[in-house]
Amino acid sequence: MQDEGMPQSLVLKELESRLSNDFTYSSGRIIGSMCTSPHPLAKKVYTRFLDKNLGDSGLFPATVNLEKETISMLGTMLSNSRAFGHIVTGGTEANTLALWTAKKLSKKNHCEVIVPISA
Repeated sequence: MQDEGMPQSLVLKELESRLSNDFTYSSGRIIGSMCTSPHPLAKKVYTRFLDKNLGDSGLFPATVNLEKETISMLGTMLSNSRAFGHIVTGGTEANTLALWTAKKLSKKNHCEVIVPISA
């Protein structure tokens, strides 16, 4: 293992090279994707507050409060005054939390999840 990492410029150059064949949202060639190019403000907010971890509510209580307010606002938009949940960054995490929540809310002692073999 190397004692020192690569210089930042080489890391960026390597990533640029390796990802150069990916499509870009600005090309106009992506249609029907579930993703879009992030809004400029979203990029700023994400990079500025990247170190905030909702998984550690004891260290980041203000971040947790923002999450709760956001969930409440989304619930209001969808006519659900009792909305609750979490903001996550991906589908896998969302699905895992949904299964955990379903288990906790279930009145059964032994929960069962049925999934296709292709899952």
